[in-house]
Amino acid sequence: MSRGSLLALVVAASFGSMTAQMIDRTAAIVDDGTIAESEVVLQLRLEALANDVEIIDVADERQRVLDRLIDQRLIANDIRLTGLQRMSFDERGQLLAQLQGQSFGSLSFGSALRKYGIAEAHALEFFVRQIEFSRYVEFRFRTGQTVGDEELQEAYRAKYGRTPNRDAPSLEVAAPGLRNEALNARVERLLEQHIRQLRADHRVVRLERIDRSAITQSGGAL
Repeated sequence: MSRGSLLALVVAASFGSMTAQMIDRTAAIVDDGTIAESEVVLQLRLEALANDVEIIDVADERQRVLDRLIDQRLIANDIRLTGLQRMSFDERGQLLAQLQGQSFGSLSFGSALRKYGIAEAHALEFFVRQIEFSRYVEFRFRTGQTVGDEELQEAYRAKYGRTPNRDAPSLEVAAPGLRNEALNARVERLLEQHIRQLRADHRVVRLERIDRSAITQSGGAL
């Protein structure tokens, strides 16, 4: 796909999102922006596609998806403030090619898009966001973090006990995996704390519960 064609897809997706916000009921307000019901519906479909599951069309799940979208909006603003580079057009093109050659369960990318009623441009933006979020977490919370010997020993005792049985690996053998587990747990805690702070520092208003018919009555690709 040419750079011009890819740009057209992204612009079309952005314009479609803005149009949806003008005609849809608003599900939430984040600072000066809004999240429309159609965005929640689209996110449900995208997450189902990514996880190779059926869409879970229940009220509680829609509210959980809305909460994730709110957090994504807050993090997207934070990413801009950090000055991290967005994925380039070349990187997006490479990602699209990877998606087109990837299997989603037993389905091809195109067949999965048709099954879930998703436009290719929206799917691409979804996976772009996942990659950019991973880069953000790596830069913001993992860079410079280390696991010291005392923390490593405590992690070993927590996993294997103060007197490990003979089948337990030695501390030296277990160290790489334990360091990684401890670091991942720390990054997760830091991220959760940061998201809570972002929620407290920004205007977030959740509006009325999303109409259950929003998904079942919406037809075609979003």
